[in-house]
Amino acid sequence: MLLLILWFACGGSEPARSTQKSLTTDEVNEKMVRMLDNWSVPKTGLVPKMNHDDERLLEAERLFQDDQGMDAAKLLLDTITEEPDFVAAHSLLSAVLIQLGDVTQATIAAEKVVELAPSAWSHCNLGAVYILAESFDAAKDQFETALKINPKYFLALRNLGSIAYQEKEYAAAEMYFRQFIRIEPEDTYSYVAYGQVLAEQGKFEAAKEVYLYRLQELEWDDESQRRTPSGLTLDLPLALAEVYRRQGYTDESLRWFMQTIEWSWRYKGHWTSEVSYADQAYKRLVEVLMSLPTIERQTYSERLQEWFQEKRSTIPVMSQGQEEDHFNRWLQTVDVGP
Repeated sequence: MLLLILWFACGGSEPARSTQKSLTTDEVNEKMVRMLDNWSVPKTGLVPKMNHDDERLLEAERLFQDDQGMDAAKLLLDTITEEPDFVAAHSLLSAVLIQLGDVTQATIAAEKVVELAPSAWSHCNLGAVYILAESFDAAKDQFETALKINPKYFLALRNLGSIAYQEKEYAAAEMYFRQFIRIEPEDTYSYVAYGQVLAEQGKFEAAKEVYLYRLQELEWDDESQRRTPSGLTLDLPLALAEVYRRQGYTDESLRWFMQTIEWSWRYKGHWTSEVSYADQAYKRLVEVLMSLPTIERQTYSERLQEWFQEKRSTIPVMSQGQEEDHFNRWLQTVDVGP
């Protein structure tokens, strides 16, 4: 899964101010990535970028990317001791602290950033650390401050929408994600999230319009654009299939679950793996079939067999046997009667 890591400017020398326990790697991941079996949205989308030629920083970044967090932290602390106002070093140290699960120190560090370099960026990062600490009201304050500084700062809108969604304040979430789309109209994530919020309010037709509109837009993009994280995100057809399923439209729901599986052979997953998307589609597809009378279930199962054989040639040659085994394992869970 893609861990959406944050980069902050921070000061790492202050003592901890609370007794909050450190998080394990799994606990950090749980708060920072899309879950496999629900429709929650990511809480942040900053991907680490370093534009600095300092050798110490480059080495710390290498250690960080190699999951050698303790070594990276030691190097960065030594660097900050020599240059207390080295913002890029503070930034990377904060990301390392999060990787190590030390939310308390990461919070102190991110608060220091706002003190040293107040901006929409630093306030938004502090808000994201507050999310990790489950201080949601404090997080919202930081995102709202970021928007006051820069009303078009899309990441603040995205996080505010996410919090509103988690708190089941769907009308507020709808407003934030609608604004998000206006600012970032080429980001597929915004359409997935917006449609999801509409669906949670029972606005199924509106949700489908959002998903279908984005899918049509993607048809006009070139292949390279569709393969980016902002392109053909597999959550899009999966979410559309789920709306049809909730409405009881069997043919359309199965069509889009199968489309998700087919695209998983060609496109990378961005918030989870391609296999995870395919498994979610298979799982829900089986649930739809099992809800049908036996005769209909048999008919649809036969259609699925025909579909797979027809599409098998589009699977990369090296994966055909594996994907056929995958398909057969799921289809065998469908009870088609004697």
